[in-house]
Amino acid sequence: MSIELPPFSGDNTRCIKCGEHGAATQYENENMPHVPMVAGAERGPFEWLSRTCVRCGYNWCEACLTS
Repeated sequence: MSIELPPFSGDNTRCIKCGEHGAATQYENENMPHVPMVAGAERGPFEWLSRTCVRCGYNWCEACLTS
């Protein structure tokens, strides 16, 4: 099963786990060792933004602005 990635939520996004504002962002692509199961990944090339909460470390994926 695949899902659509949510759009990029910006620099001051709010963590859904602890409520903190702010998340680190890292660009990733299909060459990374942990590709999420999302719509479009099978068509490649696939890329996404890995977001990490600055307080609790919760991690989630968001779509790039352009692909």
